[in-house]
Amino acid sequence: MQSPWQVDRLQLSYSEIGILGLVESFTWFLSYLLWGRMIDRRGGLFVIRAICAISIVTPLNYLWAQNLWMLLPSAIARGLGMAGFELGRISAGIQMAEPDRVTEYAAIQSTVVGLRGLVTPFLTIGMLRLGASHSVVFLLSAIFLVMSWVMFGRVEAPTPGDKGYRERQRLRYRWPFRRRIARL
Repeated sequence: MQSPWQVDRLQLSYSEIGILGLVESFTWFLSYLLWGRMIDRRGGLFVIRAICAISIVTPLNYLWAQNLWMLLPSAIARGLGMAGFELGRISAGIQMAEPDRVTEYAAIQSTVVGLRGLVTPFLTIGMLRLGASHSVVFLLSAIFLVMSWVMFGRVEAPTPGDKGYRERQRLRYRWPFRRRIARL
C-alpha cells in the first residue's frame, strides 16, 4: 500500500524509496537494543503498547505527506515498530503464559500473526476496489492502532518488578525441558 502511494501520489523515484528503506532498516537494527532493554525493565506487554502508539505516526504521516522528507518520521516509526513487534510479541506471550503453556501460547500467537498477514492485504484491496480512498484506509489504520493501544492497556500481566516474576522467568528458561533434570 505504501509503495504505490509513494510512486503514484508523491512521484518518488525508486532511489528515494530506497533512502526511506535504508532509514527504516537502520532504525530497525538499532532499536533492538532499545526494546531489549525496555523488555528487561518493563516487560513485553509494555513494549507492544508502546509500538501501537509509535506506529500511529505511519498512517497519519502518509495522509499528510507531500514529499520524501515528510515520510522520514514514518520510516523511523516503522523501523522502531518492526523491531519492537518482533521482540515484544514473543516476550509478551512468554510474560502472559503459564510456564507449562508457553509453547501453546507461542503457536496460537504465530497463527494469529500469520492469518493477519494473510488476510489484511486482501481486505485493503477489497476496500480500494469498493471505492474507498487511500486516505480512508490510512485513517482506519490509525483508528485500529488507537483501539489496540487502549485494549493492550487493559491487559494485566506480571512485570519484571512484580513479586515472584524472577522465579517464573527462571522456570520459563527451561521450557524445552518439561521435566526436571536430575542432578548428579
